[in-house]
Amino acid sequence: MMLGDQTVVISTVSSSGSPGYLGLTTESRTNTTVTGCRARVLSSTETAELQIDVTTEVWKFTMPPVAAASGAESRDEIVYDGTSSPTRTTGTVFQLYGPPQLKVDLDGTLHHVTLMAKRQAG
Repeated sequence: MMLGDQTVVISTVSSSGSPGYLGLTTESRTNTTVTGCRARVLSSTETAELQIDVTTEVWKFTMPPVAAASGAESRDEIVYDGTSSPTRTTGTVFQLYGPPQLKVDLDGTLHHVTLMAKRQAG
């Protein structure tokens, strides 16, 4: 199914091991490449106070119903850079924002998934 011509990578983040210093556990990422997506900016706000300048963008990602998308959680990430093979660099990682929105057909089958994500720079 093609909802667009963009490609994203969903990074499913999982924790393992016993908590170490400061109660942190080891994180690992499982990447799933999803093609046929549509990515667009919903909003962009800038906060400028004294010597701090932060831009927050909220993006909407619509994609085919793959398990990594429909089962995404708030700790998971989306990697998107506008290319056909997204790579994780500064500015290409989006943090999921809210639960997955599952969209079904009239016959009850899952048609597509919408994920909201944000990134901050500054």
